[in-house]
This record gives sequence, structure tokens and C-alpha cells, in this order.
Amino acid sequence: MIWDNVEIIKPATVTDDLGNTIPSGNYDIILSAHGRLHTDTKLTVTGGRRLEEGEAVIQVPCPAALIKGATHVRYNGKLYGIAGITPLPPRWSLLTVKGWHQ
Repeated sequence: MIWDNVEIIKPATVTDDLGNTIPSGNYDIILSAHGRLHTDTKLTVTGGRRLEEGEAVIQVPCPAALIKGATHVRYNGKLYGIAGITPLPPRWSLLTVKGWHQ
């Protein structure tokens, strides 16, 4: 089983002169850990539905509450958008991600 570096991130924001929150174009790292990418389209643990073309699941060792608000995952240097988070209590989460992988 291959475990690779995973960074769970969200867009960084800044506040302008009027007090509005706007994206800064950078990312804040919520969690840096090891994870595993699963591309099996027969995997139905993601809320009872099958993975679609262009989707994968990344298994990470953290509770879902810790990564709430995450929008992207950097897995082996490639950026994926998070389509959903499935909690596997007490210490695992599955991130359904969109993006092309090999």
C-alpha cells in the first residue's frame, strides 16, 4: 500500500480597507499528513454512491471535523478539488476529489 504526502488546504483570504474578506490567491494548509489515493470506480463507501469518471478518493488519517472548510487537496504535488468529505470515525476521513490522475 502506497502512502504519499497530502496537504489539505483552503484559499487564504485578506481583508480590504472596507472590511470585506477577499481571496488572496494563496492557500492556507489545514493539515499535512500521509494519505492514499483510491481510483477504483466500484468503491461505494463514499456515501453509498459510485465514483464518477474523473473522481477519486483520498484516505487521510484525521477526523472530518478537523478538515472542515477545506476546498482542495495537494497529493504528490498535484492539486485536486474536494467534492465531498466522508467521515470514518473516530480517526479517518475519505475525501472525494475531482481531477485527472494517472
